[in-house]
This record gives sequence, C-alpha cells and structure tokens, in this order.
Amino acid sequence: THAMLCVSMTRYCQLRCSYCKFKWWVDNEIPDESLPAAVDLLFSSSARHLHLDFVGGEPLLFADKVLATLDLARAR
Repeated sequence: THAMLCVSMTRYCQLRCSYCKFKWWVDNEIPDESLPAAVDLLFSSSARHLHLDFVGGEPLLFADKVLATLDLARAR
C-alpha cells in the first residue's frame, strides 16, 4: 500500500503565470511547527510506501524548510 502527503509550503510564487489557480500575490508560508506534525502524520500511516510531496505556489522559495522537513522524515 501507498500513502502520500502533500505539504503546501506557500501560495506565493514569483512567476505569476496567467493560468495559475493560486493567488500568487499572497505572501504566506506554512508555520514551522506544522512541519514536524506533517511528518508525524505521514509516518502514522500503516502503508508500506510513504511519499512526501511539497506543493504550493513555489515551495522552493522556502528551500530551507523543505530540506529541514526531509531531514526529519529521513531520521524516522
């Protein structure tokens, strides 16, 4: 079995594509305390294969948080 968790890092994006559904002008980001909770939620699954996906406007605008969350998941 598989489990997947999509973590929305932000709605902000610097590209401003006309077709995009996100309100890219909203400058927000996921709270730091939500990231360990997201990892806990994913690992609470009984699925054999776990997948963690980072989405948003442009999640790599917060690459430090993405990398820290991956480190948390790898440590499990």
